[in-house]
Amino acid sequence: MALTAALVWVGMAPLHATAQETVTIPKSRLEELERKAAELDRIKADLHQTKSENAKLQVQNQEARAKLAAAPGMVETNTSPAISTLGSLTESDIVPAVDLANHFKFEQDLAKTRYGNRKFRVSGIITGFEKPAFVRPYKIFLRTNDPRTIVACEFIPEERFSAVYPVKNGTELRGMAAGTPVTIARLGDHVVIDGQCKGNRESGVALMGSRLDISR
Repeated sequence: MALTAALVWVGMAPLHATAQETVTIPKSRLEELERKAAELDRIKADLHQTKSENAKLQVQNQEARAKLAAAPGMVETNTSPAISTLGSLTESDIVPAVDLANHFKFEQDLAKTRYGNRKFRVSGIITGFEKPAFVRPYKIFLRTNDPRTIVACEFIPEERFSAVYPVKNGTELRGMAAGTPVTIARLGDHVVIDGQCKGNRESGVALMGSRLDISR
């Protein structure tokens, strides 16, 4: 009897071990794993698509840069009179904005000597305004031969103006005087500005304006 019992116990051992290796997963957990697997597949697909689109954009950017490099460049020619041919500068002299920009661009050292911190008058066509919020000064930009270069004239508003602001999509500059809006300048106006040259800046020439005369 003892031998028989032992044989039965030994014979049953493998069946018990097999039962322990079987894992039962709840249906909710299985569905959660399936959702995560599907989400992972979607993320992989999106990542692949993103990489493909980025590669296309890189090719397009390279082609655009190549076309830009191959395009005819702007011919930079100094059309203004050489500084050496000019007489002494006085406060009443009127310097065209085009000449002022060209002098600082093509004859920078001589321009610094001639115009730096000097007072004189500048004439030109208004191409834009700038009036940052929370500060009183505003700027008027004058046209030059190079669209990448500007002559920027900064003004402190007259005491009669409680506020200065651009209107009509930035094409007109107005000041508020005693509750009444007053037009200061418009795009395209030909102006003569009394000011002091503050030298060249990264984008052009800077002046501190003191008076603005407009001819329309």
